Amino acid sequence: MPTPHNSSQDILNYLRNYGPTLSSELVAHFAISRPTLSRRVQELGNAVVSIGHARATQLAARHEAFAAHVPLYRVLENGQVEPIGQLSPISDGERTQWFLEAANAPAALFEGEFKGGLYPGWPWFLEDLRPAGFLGRSFGKRMATLFQFKEKPEGWSDLELLTTLTGFGGNLQGDFILGDARALEDFQDSKIKTTEGYYQNSAPSTYHIQAEQALSEDETFGSSAGGEQPKFTTLVCDHQKMHHVPSLLSLAPR
Repeated sequence: MPTPHNSSQDILNYLRNYGPTLSSELVAHFAISRPTLSRRVQELGNAVVSIGHARATQLAARHEAFAAHVPLYRVLENGQVEPIGQLSPISDGERTQWFLEAANAPAALFEGEFKGGLYPGWPWFLEDLRPAGFLGRSFGKRMATLFQFKEKPEGWSDLELLTTLTGFGGNLQGDFILGDARALEDFQDSKIKTTEGYYQNSAPSTYHIQAEQALSEDETFGSSAGGEQPKFTTLVCDHQKMHHVPSLLSLAPR
C-alpha cells in the first residue's frame, strides 16, 4: 500500500517538477522496489512517458495540456503522407521538453545530443512550421482571435504553437504535419481539390478583393527579400503541362 510520500501522484508531481528521470533514481528517491515503481507508473497511464530502454530508461510526465501523444507525419515527394513518429510535450518545471518516439523517422532527427529523441526545446526540425513573414503574421492574427493568443507567432509558447499547428497547420512550409485533427484533414482535402483544379482563391475575378484585403492589413511592410511584402495565395493553370500550380502573388504597397 502506498505511503503518503510514494503514491503514484507523488511520483507524477516529482516528474513534473524535475523532468525526465532515470528509473533507478526514482526507486532510490521514493525508497520503493522496481516492481512497485512499475505498478505506480501503470496507475498513471498516459500521464507518464517512458524514454529509452533497460537500465537507461527514463520516466517523464506528459504535459497535462495534452492527454496523449501527437502523431507526426511527413509529406513525400509524390504527395502521399506517412507517419514517422509520435511527439509528446514533457513537463520539466517551468519549461517544456519534447520527446519524439520514432516509427519511420529520418535518422538525421536523432543525431548527436538528440540520440534518444529528447529535445530540450521546440524540436529544431519543426521550426520551419512556425508561421513567419507577412502571411505568418496574417495567420497569427486569425489564431489570436480564435485562441486568445498573442498576434505575433514569434511570441507564442511552444504549446500554443502546437495547438495552432495541429488545428490549422496543414498548408504551411516544410514537409511535416502534426496531429490527426483538422490540419491533416485540410491537407488531404486540399490535395484532392488541387488535383481537380479547384482552389478557393483561384478565380481571377477575386484577385482584386484578395489584393485589397492583403493591402489593408494594419502592417508596416518590410523588405520583399525578407518575405515582408503583402501577398496572397492562389492556383494557376499551366496549360502546357495541363496541371495546376500553387502560386504566391506579391503586391507593391501603396
